Amino acid sequence: VFLSVDVRSTENPAPTPTPSSAGTQPEVEFDPTHQAVLVYKVIVDVANVYTEPDTTSSVIETANMDQVVEVLNMQEDWLLVTYLIGTVRTTGWMELSGLEIVR
Repeated sequence: VFLSVDVRSTENPAPTPTPSSAGTQPEVEFDPTHQAVLVYKVIVDVANVYTEPDTTSSVIETANMDQVVEVLNMQEDWLLVTYLIGTVRTTGWMELSGLEIVR
């Protein structure tokens, strides 16, 4: 789930959306000031990014050494991560053994 925060001025607030049953997404409350984010970096030459926390699942991307990733979830020795290279965001599972905590 990707969330965007509206940072426009409060002088001209956006109109309040009206409820509609056609094609709406569930509302998610988000308070960015209270979100702790774990940040890791890749410590191997190349780390695979998988669709599932399993080396037999599909590799969707690779991340090079020193790539910084944000952790979305953990499952045993796997981390669900997201990272941005240019304008392309990649989200997938990485093995913990190829990562080191930054903060």
